[in-house]
Amino acid sequence: MEDNICFSCTHRRCVDSTNKYIRENAARLWAAAGTADALVVTADFQTAGRGQQGNVWLSQQGDNLLMSILVRPQFLTVDRQFALSQTIALALHDAMSLYGIDVQIKWPNDIYADEKKLSGILVEIDYAAAHIEQAVIGVGLNINQRRFEPMSRVPVSMSMLTNRDFSVPDVQQTLLRCFAKRYAVLRRGAFDDISSAYMRLLKGYGVWCRYKDASGVFNAKMVGVSPNGYLLLLRDDDVRLQYAFKQVEQLF
Repeated sequence: MEDNICFSCTHRRCVDSTNKYIRENAARLWAAAGTADALVVTADFQTAGRGQQGNVWLSQQGDNLLMSILVRPQFLTVDRQFALSQTIALALHDAMSLYGIDVQIKWPNDIYADEKKLSGILVEIDYAAAHIEQAVIGVGLNINQRRFEPMSRVPVSMSMLTNRDFSVPDVQQTLLRCFAKRYAVLRRGAFDDISSAYMRLLKGYGVWCRYKDASGVFNAKMVGVSPNGYLLLLRDDDVRLQYAFKQVEQLF
């Protein structure tokens, strides 16, 4: 199967969020997309950018990539939905590698470089029975921004890491090409390949660390991630644990 995906791209100066915009305008965008396989919406600025479970994504106007991709992966069953998050995370790794930037994935799908957050991902899925009908993949990638508001997770940008500026549209096209290649692997059903590549890049995998859940702090080793995205831990008393996003925090 070919790696090529035909993207129909739309750019807006300002939206509330690209995920919301692409959802609300999907019918019109598909009608204008011809034979495109996927829709893409980008914006210079978001007034209500969102991350996982309502986290806010802040970005200076025009400095960063704010993008949503709408795909129809109806070949995917519900129990394999996390493979979409893994696919875009791997595509971001591939794209950053082309710019000489080494990154890791922080479970479930934040992209870190130099121990700081470079990119965030938000995947929103609509279901049709046991299959996925469509998915909106939101990406916020810090490119040229050098000053950030104070926050708990210290951010970083491509410009800060390399001491040079980038063309945001060029980075967008690089990422879309990398996504097309990884998405082709997903369409082939090579889930083990996707999972293995993801685990190799997962921050803290196979390392004993301190974690914190609702019961307190404990020592554990990350031993895997389930097909539906749950973090799998082995505690130091040989108890195996499973967590959804935000149920546990890794303490570095």
